[in-house]
Amino acid sequence: MSYFGNGKKWNILIDYSFEQKPLNTIGPLTLIPDLPDDFLVMNSDVLCNLNFKRFFNEHVKSKSQISVAACSRKSVIDFGY
Repeated sequence: MSYFGNGKKWNILIDYSFEQKPLNTIGPLTLIPDLPDDFLVMNSDVLCNLNFKRFFNEHVKSKSQISVAACSRKSVIDFGY
């Protein structure tokens, strides 16, 4: 919130929702009364080169209930085989 504020700097509107108790990953969405039919949810620690606009537009175009983006990656661990 301290960085993004209300989003005016980027010409977007940002609303914040606060949990009274931990609601895990998807639970906080139940606190948003005017949640649109189509929206994007992601973890804040995800780094990727996914084209979010294209992904979202394909989701809407396909009329899917849920779309999930995933990728495989190779992790090198210096211990064992």
